[in-house]
Amino acid sequence: MWFWRILPKKGRGEHRILADNVQYDGWQDIWTRRPPAPGRYRMEYRDARRAIVRVEYVNVPDPRSGEKPYFTEGRARRPQRKIPPASPAWEPKAPPPAPPTNRSTPARSTQHGRTATATSAATYPPLRSPGPTPEGMIWRFRKNRTWQAFDRDLAIPEHYYRLWLHPGQVVLVYTESGTWPEYVSGHLKGGAPCLLPQDTRS
Repeated sequence: MWFWRILPKKGRGEHRILADNVQYDGWQDIWTRRPPAPGRYRMEYRDARRAIVRVEYVNVPDPRSGEKPYFTEGRARRPQRKIPPASPAWEPKAPPPAPPTNRSTPARSTQHGRTATATSAATYPPLRSPGPTPEGMIWRFRKNRTWQAFDRDLAIPEHYYRLWLHPGQVVLVYTESGTWPEYVSGHLKGGAPCLLPQDTRS
């Protein structure tokens, strides 16, 4: 058991010093045999390798008050890192996001064409399927820019559209506008709607 005394100090973060370190067996005797000074403490339950197993906070009152130590909830702390949702290990890793531009608003007049092209490139990344389509499945390019095998017999989810990636392979892509750069709306031979390259005739 590690007892950290919380120091009253301004600024962000929790400032503390090690006040005591006792064995877990009979650790409750610390309140009578070697009582810590009044204040707030962080109690860390550690295993034989000194890895933290559990953490609690306790307030130790002035012994003259006759009150016993009482446990409290830990300090509020915002998440320090944003971790994306887990994905299957067999999926290819998504490409890193495009670096943000320094401009808060798009340029006007002569720069309009370049701005539109840069926006399209960031919103619609180049497509490259993971490989041959699994049997009975179709590749789906998800909103988070990862590929997923999707059951061909299921209904196409909202905002997903068929796209002719290259001869012999049709994939599903996520696009709220229903468009894709350098692709036009068309139909497959069976009549199903599909986004086709501009130089391809349905």
